[in-house]
Amino acid sequence: RCLSDWSSDVCSSDLSEVWVIDGSGKLSHFAGGQWKSRTLILPGVKWTNDPDAEIPKLARTQDGEVWLMREGLWRWDGDEWARLTDHQDTLQGGVLIGAAGRQLWFSAFEGLQALSSDGRQWTAYSKEQIGIGKHDWVMEAASTGSRTCFITDRKSVV
Repeated sequence: RCLSDWSSDVCSSDLSEVWVIDGSGKLSHFAGGQWKSRTLILPGVKWTNDPDAEIPKLARTQDGEVWLMREGLWRWDGDEWARLTDHQDTLQGGVLIGAAGRQLWFSAFEGLQALSSDGRQWTAYSKEQIGIGKHDWVMEAASTGSRTCFITDRKSVV
């Protein structure tokens, strides 16, 4: 589960491990009963405390992969953050809204895009396919069992 506010993003698959990042690049990780924090250094990424700047987004897929969206898409491999360079054009205009099962979900004006947790398979869904209105914006993705649910800006669940 991931939670966002105006200045940071929190990601956790359960309470045994939690990731938190803020707009200045401070990344905190809770594991083994203790917190560790550091300033994240990613090639080409600029961090700022400007409240109008893009908030970095975190997501964690069911298989434990941790993802970060900030000036591109990054995956944590257990030792370092690796930038996903394939399909960069696919990310244009998309916003990371969460993970459900083994997929990352991105909301865009045209609809939704799903990325497999191995970073290889993209699938696009139109708003009509999802069952949401033309002017709705999907804010969050979540899964329960085999179902994936989406919450829109109109507070509807699809």
